[in-house]
Amino acid sequence: MEECLNTVHHRVTPGMIDILSSEYSAEEIKAVLFQMGPTKAPGPDGMNVLFYQKFWHIVGNNVITAVLDFLKTGNMQPEINYTHIVLIPRVKSPERMSKYRPISLCNVIYKVISKVLANRLKIILP
Repeated sequence: MEECLNTVHHRVTPGMIDILSSEYSAEEIKAVLFQMGPTKAPGPDGMNVLFYQKFWHIVGNNVITAVLDFLKTGNMQPEINYTHIVLIPRVKSPERMSKYRPISLCNVIYKVISKVLANRLKIILP
């Protein structure tokens, strides 16, 4: 088996591993939050990104703590992962499911976690 594996070229280089496994920072998390559209649909808790941006001086440390906690431990508070799926009609009187567009209304903290991870992957993916 080892002989076979040695013939396969590595796709993830040591440099990529360093990037992916480096510590996440508070600045990285704050930058992600302020990259997000402020008036996108709110999550199940009713809060949109604008609230977090406007009151960053109050909620910022809590957001950073929650995001870093997940990124370090892999454990997420269940309420962070609550998501509502809403069907938006594509036409005036839809009669089939194909005439609806589903959207997911996720909590902002969940979106921040996703975007932090995506930004790291963007660095190494072509």
